[in-house]
Amino acid sequence: MNTQITHATRHDAADIAPFMADVFMHTYGHAIPHPTLKTYLTEAFNVDLIEAQLHHPQCAFLLARVNGHLAGICQMRNLIAPPVEHHFNPHKAVEIERFYVAQQYHSQGIASQLLAAATALAENQAMHTLWLCVWEHNRRALGFYAKHGFNVIGDTAVWVHQVHFHDFVMVKSLSVYSSP
Repeated sequence: MNTQITHATRHDAADIAPFMADVFMHTYGHAIPHPTLKTYLTEAFNVDLIEAQLHHPQCAFLLARVNGHLAGICQMRNLIAPPVEHHFNPHKAVEIERFYVAQQYHSQGIASQLLAAATALAENQAMHTLWLCVWEHNRRALGFYAKHGFNVIGDTAVWVHQVHFHDFVMVKSLSVYSSP
């Protein structure tokens, strides 16, 4: 299996939007009423919005492709503080806003490769901390992030229109920060 991790460009928006909508639907769709889900997918994962995010100076998208097929996406944002009290500099923190791997690529090491690339990108930017929110019922993701050095520091409410999700906020100190 040939996996490549690359930075997304504006030309990738047309592939990114439906990919993220599909993974979101498979992960959260059973917990959101269909009309609300349909509206959210249209709003959150449209090509114009993804293109705008790709142009934003504080955003980055990493893409994992397997034999040329999109297998995973990591969307990152700099300078965003987590929604809980924390003891790190938000100006040296990177949020993993979305981390999606298509179901057919689970348990193949792609998520680990994508997370390693995201960590390297943050370290190259001299960031100290990675953080993210994980739905309390996404046990697979919680286990994955814990295995890769993330720790729960609190919880927060996340809303998809009127649907409430309880998420854990997880952080990981980066080697650029944790080294003596």
